[in-house]
Amino acid sequence: MWSLLASDTAPETVACLQLLLFEAGERLPLSVFVDRLKLFLNELSVESIDNQQVQAKVNQWRVSGFIAIRYSAGQKDDPWVELTAAAHEAISFIASQGGNRTSPTESRLELLIHSIKKLVMDTDLNAKDRIARLKKEKERINEQIKQIKAGRLEVANDTEIKAQVYDLMEMLENLNGDFYRIRDRFRELSMKLHEDIMRNEGSVGGILGNFFTGYDAIANSDEGKTFNAFYDFLNSAEEMAQIDDSIDALQERSFWMQLTDRERRNVLNMRRNLNDRARETQAVMRLLAGSLKHLVQSSDYKQNRRMRELLADAKREALAARETFSYSSAVFELPQSTASIASSAALDLYDPETEATPEAMQMAQADMVDLQALARRVEAADINFPRLKRQLKDVLSHREVASIADVLGQYPAEQGLASVVGLMSLAVRFGAEIAPDRTEAVAWKDRFGTEVRAHLPMLLFTQETLKRLTESEASLAA
Repeated sequence: MWSLLASDTAPETVACLQLLLFEAGERLPLSVFVDRLKLFLNELSVESIDNQQVQAKVNQWRVSGFIAIRYSAGQKDDPWVELTAAAHEAISFIASQGGNRTSPTESRLELLIHSIKKLVMDTDLNAKDRIARLKKEKERINEQIKQIKAGRLEVANDTEIKAQVYDLMEMLENLNGDFYRIRDRFRELSMKLHEDIMRNEGSVGGILGNFFTGYDAIANSDEGKTFNAFYDFLNSAEEMAQIDDSIDALQERSFWMQLTDRERRNVLNMRRNLNDRARETQAVMRLLAGSLKHLVQSSDYKQNRRMRELLADAKREALAARETFSYSSAVFELPQSTASIASSAALDLYDPETEATPEAMQMAQADMVDLQALARRVEAADINFPRLKRQLKDVLSHREVASIADVLGQYPAEQGLASVVGLMSLAVRFGAEIAPDRTEAVAWKDRFGTEVRAHLPMLLFTQETLKRLTESEASLAA
């Protein structure tokens, strides 16, 4: 997390990952992620970014631990790209700084007092004290019911609403981070299990013992307890019904439309997003269980152990041989065999100036030049300004004012876009009038014969333009 926040390219990296992965709240196929990243980087840079540069940046983020690229079960072609838990925390921290953090409010103080009271209640071993506290809480609730029946309703003000919405968004984001962390912890345990299989020199029972120790450690961690509690919560139909009813009720409140689009989307999709996180964590747990099942049912670990033993033996023999032999020591002899050894400096290179050619040089036949083809190539290589000037003078001889569209309407663009650019250049050079805030549509055909349309600034050729054009040609002739 800190390596991302402290990196020199942190603004660019956080912006890309926040837009493509964090705000969407989901993973993307690698090909889709690369295409969207390329479009985004080209918008940020004045230089064109190619696929190789984008792929290099993706690999750099993966090595740095900002993103993870993984295949789903049975997937072979396009892997998935997703944020790591550390990158999610970093981006969440940056995103939270843009929110309007409010000063301590009554609702926040009530939340604090409720947490303290709950902690005291949950840790109290005295049954009488617990019953006494519950009775006081019951009296307080009865008093609130009495006030409501009397018509005295207390409604939260705008400041209180903003504070509660901010706290709700922050809790949802923190809960997402918990799922990211436990998911990564389970994946690390799965990878470590495979490494233990390769490196194990003891029994299978030793591997399983270490595995269950790590599994229990994760289950008893804060993240693991959060996941287990939330999983139990998801399985409660009553709790889910209350959540759905609460979300429906919030949409009818007057402040609902004052929330941002992202806040409303987070509330509406809260249950779905948390279900997605739970499914992702369960998928990793199934992968871990599958690895354990494969270990128990197969004997691959024995082959891995034998391979590791052979590699260790070869390494020991190599280290021992290093003390005995050197690059100049004779390793073995080949009886009745010879070898010719020579230096590359003794080789004679072929020099055409000193070596006589075996055949006399022949005179090459001159090719016939197609003057018309040569003329077409010369014309295509540059804008034909003399022809454009003649066409412009002819149009202005019949009308007082003409635009580029008028000229092209009488004389189509024979050179395609080059003719259009040439007319715009003549307009700038010989002082054509510019109609402010006006454009005109022009059309021409490209070299494939396809009609192309575009909108140009309204440039008007007048009789003054014709006069300047004529004077320029006269001065060149003189």
